Amino acid sequence: AKDGRGRTPLESALCQPYLHSALVSCCFNVAILHKMLREGASLEFLVHDVSPEGYLRALIEGVPNLDIRLSDDDVAEGVREINAGIDLISAVREDGSYRAYLRRPHKALLRIRSLRARRRANPDATPPHIARLLDPA
Repeated sequence: AKDGRGRTPLESALCQPYLHSALVSCCFNVAILHKMLREGASLEFLVHDVSPEGYLRALIEGVPNLDIRLSDDDVAEGVREINAGIDLISAVREDGSYRAYLRRPHKALLRIRSLRARRRANPDATPPHIARLLDPA
């Protein structure tokens, strides 16, 4: 679904005026990004002629030049949120979709389990917490 300007909800959220100002450090929330991606939001759009993660990186570069009275903790928290958003978007792109991104840990565990079952993985090299998950008890 698109709004009157032809933007998706995720695109509209990133294009809001508050994200162009110093308030970015307290307005971006990676949990909302997770929810939007889970509901099928597409990452195939440009924000001011750059990718969403490129746009978020550019916002972080502007954070040290804040002209507003935010505490250092607020700014640091905002930068952490934006970095988490960049990491999430990059991981989703790497895996091809949000669903594939969510399956990544499960697939890794299945891969280890398969290797151990075929005796191609070194049981001593498997971390103990993973070994407990793989051992039939």
